[in-house]
Amino acid sequence: LFFVSPSFHQRVVDTAVLLGGVDRDTLNLALSYRLDIWEPALALAGDNWLLGIGPGHMTEAIKPYLDPASIYVTAEVDILHTHQVLIEILLGTGAIGLAAFLAYYGWLVRELALPRAAAASFGWGCLLAFVLMWLPFGSHKDFFGSEQVLMSFYLLGLGFGFSAPQRLENPTV
Repeated sequence: LFFVSPSFHQRVVDTAVLLGGVDRDTLNLALSYRLDIWEPALALAGDNWLLGIGPGHMTEAIKPYLDPASIYVTAEVDILHTHQVLIEILLGTGAIGLAAFLAYYGWLVRELALPRAAAASFGWGCLLAFVLMWLPFGSHKDFFGSEQVLMSFYLLGLGFGFSAPQRLENPTV
C-alpha cells in the first residue's frame, strides 16, 4: 500500500514528521486549538479548585485566562465547553465533583465486571449510556432537548428492562 497509494504514502510521511518532534503550535493545530482551551481552563480550575465555577459558567469565566494571541480571542469566538470531559467536570464542580465522578465510574466498572447474564450486562450498559448523556448536567450541549428526552426513555427502558431479573420461559402456576 505504501508504494501504490499516494494518500497512504503521504500519511506515513506526515506521521514520520510528527515523530521527529512536535512543538506546541503544531500540536495545538492538530488538536483543533484545544490547547488554547485546556490550558486556561486548568488555570481557572486551579483558582477554583475545591468547588469549581459551576456548570455552564465557563464562557465568561475563562475570558480573562485566555492568551491574547489565542484564536478564540483574535476571532472573537466564545468557548462554550472544554471539549474534554474530565476538565469540564473539574472546572464546573471542582475537586469534590471530580472525585465523586471518578468514584462513581470506578464503582460502575466494578459492577460491570461482576459475572452476570449477558442481558443484565446489556442493561447496565444502557444505563451507563444514559448517565453519560446527562452528567455532568448540561455540559455536553451535543443533544437537542427533544433528542435527549427521547434517547433517555429509550436507554432507561432498555437498561431497566434488561437489568431486571429474568422470568422463566414456561412459568408454572
